[in-house]
Amino acid sequence: MIFPTVSFPGNSVFSVVNELARCLFQERNSRTAHVRTLLRSVTKDAVVASERRATLASDWSTILSQLVRDAVLDMADLRDYAKRCYLEETGTQAAKEADSYRET
Repeated sequence: MIFPTVSFPGNSVFSVVNELARCLFQERNSRTAHVRTLLRSVTKDAVVASERRATLASDWSTILSQLVRDAVLDMADLRDYAKRCYLEETGTQAAKEADSYRET
């Protein structure tokens, strides 16, 4: 089998092969650097997620009990709770009007 030869002005076949090898090596190094950067990023994200999961696993019972306690304390006095809800919904002016209506 006969391969066609390509001639480049002023360049030998050896220098063309050398240039091609250099380009391929640079491309490989560029890809390797990119993959390393991606792996570092994924590893960092995995470590952070694992730390957060561990923190949540150790603290979830405390968080849940505080939420329940706060809800029970908020609703302990149903009249005050209703008034606070009303204030949040309508604003302070409507609540003041309701207080003045109850006093009369």
